[in-house]
Amino acid sequence: MKISQFGIEIIRGFQERMAPFYTDEPAPDLGFKETWLSLLLLARGRRRGHAERVELQRSLGAHTVFLEPGPLKERFPWLNCRRSSAAVPGAPAERAGSIPWAC
Repeated sequence: MKISQFGIEIIRGFQERMAPFYTDEPAPDLGFKETWLSLLLLARGRRRGHAERVELQRSLGAHTVFLEPGPLKERFPWLNCRRSSAAVPGAPAERAGSIPWAC
């Protein structure tokens, strides 16, 4: 999580960091666009371990979202949640780190 948070800050500030080396031309732009990551659905019975990882991520400053079946269905009405106990939808890197469930 900390490595992801560090890396995203390097990527976001790349052009500004490179500007001193490009005095006669614009500094390179990585073209980085922050978007939403994919949605991770959790099979019934596996919710507890993921909930603990989400809490760890939050303790490290991530704004990870953990949705139970009811709120999950409200937010994504098109999603079939019958076999899922919860989900961790991706969030912009700004709020969640690069990969919110990889810790």
